[in-house]
Amino acid sequence: MNHQQVKGIDLYNFQEDSDRSELLWWMGESCAEFIVDSVINQICSQVADSELLGIKAHSDPKFQVKVATKRDNKVSYIEATFPMQVLIRNPQGDIRLEVIGTYEYRANLDGSLPPEIAKSFEISHQAWL
Repeated sequence: MNHQQVKGIDLYNFQEDSDRSELLWWMGESCAEFIVDSVINQICSQVADSELLGIKAHSDPKFQVKVATKRDNKVSYIEATFPMQVLIRNPQGDIRLEVIGTYEYRANLDGSLPPEIAKSFEISHQAWL
């Protein structure tokens, strides 16, 4: 089981940035840091007084890609779906969440606007530990 720490958060089964898919370039230099920040901002912020303890990837991300064939085959859309387990601590105890994190990149191929990046999370199960 691959283990790394990002911002003091334990991550398991995530690819090292040097091994990650080239389709994730838009997440910046550290894909793991991008995911940690998004989980903190979108999941932990909804649980009062919570602290992110760790994230475990269940598998490598699954991709959906769209290419603009009339624009030199440029990538216009990338969706990366990460099935993961998130461990959060709050004053009532620890919570384990089964989560599907979906990250979307939408390019503006004419260059008039910057690309859009969207993040969403679907929680399928939660358990108090």
